[in-house]
Amino acid sequence: MKAQFLVAVALISLGAAAFAAQCGYCHKPIEGTPYILKNKTHSEAFKCTYCAIAEAQTEADWKGDVTMISPSENPKKPVTVKRIGGQWKMFPTTAVFTEASPIKHKKCGEQFRAFTTKAAAQAYIQSGQADKVISLAQLIQKAS
Repeated sequence: MKAQFLVAVALISLGAAAFAAQCGYCHKPIEGTPYILKNKTHSEAFKCTYCAIAEAQTEADWKGDVTMISPSENPKKPVTVKRIGGQWKMFPTTAVFTEASPIKHKKCGEQFRAFTTKAAAQAYIQSGQADKVISLAQLIQKAS
């Protein structure tokens, strides 16, 4: 029983260390909750929505169906973005994203974020970390 507990603690520690790693796209340190991109064969952590979508759009490892789990303003309600059969969809359908131009990967985790509602994104813009609210289609176009 004690050995099982130690194994569980070790696995949790390894998982936490993985998220302290660098973004799979811009290679900057991931701060806070990562954006997780996954498909049938693997998953990877990213610093922001831009990095995850850009990786899914440009790298051969991510061809086909993918899912991105994005932290939002509400820790209990992540935004889920899926590409199924080449079509992008998000849940909740009210979700939006923020952006700042030009993108500065040192700060992309602050610039490109997911929000469950447009009102939440607009409130975030008031902090000065991002310039505007964009749709999923606009994010995909910018990251392609």
